[in-house]
Amino acid sequence: MNIIDQFIQKILYSLRITSKPFGGRSGLSTPKKDSKPSKGILKPSVAILVGHSRSGDNGATTSDSSTSEWEYNNDIAQRTQKILEDSPIKTSVFNKYKGNSYTQAILQLSKDLNKLEYDLVIELHFNSFYNPQASGYENIYWHSSKKGKKAAEELQSAFKSFFPKSHKDRTIKAISHSSQRGGMLLKHTEAPSVICEPFFGSNKSEWKFFKSTKGRNKLSKAYAKAITSILIPTP
Repeated sequence: MNIIDQFIQKILYSLRITSKPFGGRSGLSTPKKDSKPSKGILKPSVAILVGHSRSGDNGATTSDSSTSEWEYNNDIAQRTQKILEDSPIKTSVFNKYKGNSYTQAILQLSKDLNKLEYDLVIELHFNSFYNPQASGYENIYWHSSKKGKKAAEELQSAFKSFFPKSHKDRTIKAISHSSQRGGMLLKHTEAPSVICEPFFGSNKSEWKFFKSTKGRNKLSKAYAKAITSILIPTP
């Protein structure tokens, strides 16, 4: 890149419009939409969704009953956004879904995401199972989305890089029906979308790691690394 190109790019970066993240459940702020929020190299964009953000739905609970899925992932979403704030990636956190039912909430959310034209959508979760020995990490995508599969692969790779080697790689998973977990969001959202399941909250050993500050930071860095690799791939 020559000096003139660098100068023009710096000017354009300075004009980049950023969106305000959603606040807590008690207060919702709407991200501002510009004319082309995700088009072109200057503003790659990601929507980080906090799973179970519908009123009255907190998701699963950890093995020690100390933390809900929503509470944990809301913290991780904010940490991830903080890591990305100095990058050219426009990041929005959604932690309050409108709608009285799950179907209504997800369809409205997908509609809103499509209007805002994000380049990538990830929804943060953690797994839970009646067998406390169930363990590992996986990422889920819509079966016919090549970009969704690629995004899931990047997230899986980042998890593997940042997590302890003892944590099980459950591989990425393709789903093909809206009734499957996360299927409605993946099917109706136009941007490449991934449901992220980095660990089992019902597994005492995994929760001990991810509950810690170290574990939270590792997970947030893994998300940030994957998002950056997906939206700003190296030549």
